[in-house]
Amino acid sequence: EPHPRISYALDRLGLVRHLQDDLEGAESLYLRSLKVLGPSDRPTPWNDATLLNLARLYRRQGRGLEAEAVMAYFRGDDAAEETR
Repeated sequence: EPHPRISYALDRLGLVRHLQDDLEGAESLYLRSLKVLGPSDRPTPWNDATLLNLARLYRRQGRGLEAEAVMAYFRGDDAAEETR
């Protein structure tokens, strides 16, 4: 069974890579962090932080539509289409 601390550790490592401008490495770690916990009806602080970090990364890369899709998932709605 996946452990939330693994997800948290991967998110933190992703943030370090993000801050070091290794955006591909950061994205990979953020996505791995989300996979550890899997889809859940109940958000956790770990996957919430990772979703926000991933959205920030996508915005920084100029991937606005992907950032909006991540934020819509975070909010639990389909707001990505409404904000374009």
